[in-house]
Amino acid sequence: MLESGEGALLARGGGAVFIHWAVEGGPQAPALAARLGFASHTGLTKYRHGPIDLVFDPSLQHPVARNLHQVSFIDETYWALVGDPAGVQLVASAEEEGALRPQVWTRRVGPGRVLVSIP
Repeated sequence: MLESGEGALLARGGGAVFIHWAVEGGPQAPALAARLGFASHTGLTKYRHGPIDLVFDPSLQHPVARNLHQVSFIDETYWALVGDPAGVQLVASAEEEGALRPQVWTRRVGPGRVLVSIP
């Protein structure tokens, strides 16, 4: 789970990056989602390994995604995550079960910033 030092870092305007399975919070998924925007709860989260087409919002001018429109590769997607979509800035999604699902996003935590990338 998140350490108090990480919270202090964000409070000072620092940043944190969470990649792939680092979003797994188990029973504490709601608390982790409060920090990250979304989190995985093993019993609820869905995943698939295989071809992925990440779709980027062309109007987004976020430095992480500047000039990207679509990227394809083999990896895992996670969806049915715990969290509130209103609390994140979506960077990229992938289609799963007929809908676009968040796979890369950012979130402001006070003066700090969090970047999450499932792939």
